[in-house]
Amino acid sequence: MIKKMVSKLFVFFINVSNKYINKVSNRISFIGFPDFDDQLRGLIPYINGQLCVLVKSKNDIPKWVSENNYQCYIRIEKKNSLLGIYLMLTSRVIYFTHGIFDGFKKIDENKQCLINLWHGMPIKNIGYLDGKNSVPDAHYLLSSSEFYVDILSKAFGINKDRVLVAGLPRNSIITANTNNDYLIDLSTEYKNFFIWLPTYRKSNLGDIRKDGDSSSILGSDVYDLNEINNFMIKNNSVLIIKPHPMAEYKNQSEFSNILVISEDWLSKKSLTLYELLSISSALITDFSSVAIDYAITKKPVIFTIPDFSDYSNNRGFTFDIIEEIDVASIANNQKDLIYCFTEVSKGIVNINSSHAFSNIKKFDYELLPIKKN
Repeated sequence: MIKKMVSKLFVFFINVSNKYINKVSNRISFIGFPDFDDQLRGLIPYINGQLCVLVKSKNDIPKWVSENNYQCYIRIEKKNSLLGIYLMLTSRVIYFTHGIFDGFKKIDENKQCLINLWHGMPIKNIGYLDGKNSVPDAHYLLSSSEFYVDILSKAFGINKDRVLVAGLPRNSIITANTNNDYLIDLSTEYKNFFIWLPTYRKSNLGDIRKDGDSSSILGSDVYDLNEINNFMIKNNSVLIIKPHPMAEYKNQSEFSNILVISEDWLSKKSLTLYELLSISSALITDFSSVAIDYAITKKPVIFTIPDFSDYSNNRGFTFDIIEEIDVASIANNQKDLIYCFTEVSKGIVNINSSHAFSNIKKFDYELLPIKKN
């Protein structure tokens, strides 16, 4: 009770201060989760002036942030420090992917403009569509295609003309060529490079919730990693699995041709997830929005959704996902999964061309209302 009162008083103070404090015309803040993600990486090259990256931790700053010659001056500070709050309040523009502070309110956009990059086009229900009582406040919200404008408008309670079909900054990374030595060696060593990105069923961070019963690293208990590893060995392939950063899951055994990675692993390799995706042969996922972004690569997506009915009843979807997915891309059991792996290995590609997965726009910074800052 006391903690909630203190939190409300803090946000009240922040909101009042924000109305009256002067802004620095060339100061821009970015608040993301994880701290150094692909939305930030895709946005940085377009920024002039001072970019304040407000983070949870200043440890392990990746090389792609510290060792590149960007046109902007990058300043990294802790979000919840006095200096971090000051930099945020004096910023002319604030970009964010998961919100700023609960209850943080926008002011006149001519004084300070809030742009919600979010973290992907929603397949599963989010925001007001998920029964939330509040959502992050913003002047503008980015969309990857016209298909998602109405969905995002309803999810965030924002007028459709404020949903900008400008693409997502991170999609600049997924479509670019990599010069990362580790990835170049990996793509040379293996014929096929699969990436599995399951969403969470149980979360232990952020929005604590339970959307399913499985504690498997894959989001489902129907798949056999031993058999999958044997396939990878026989076909000179490798599978990288990256659990959702909010997921709660059991630790897995180690395999020769299966690698389980984390944000720390990416940082140590001076990588981000979307750079990893840029060299992949195919994506395996379930209800993650990464499937929408990946469509821009014209590479195959394998959908693993054996718990579709349960997930639909618990969380629900923003559109009829089964109608939008090519049936040949669904692998709800081990046999179908191995079949899909085999098809990709043979060079047979099934591309989803439905409305939800087509006309995905590359990021266009010129469409943002603050491009001159």
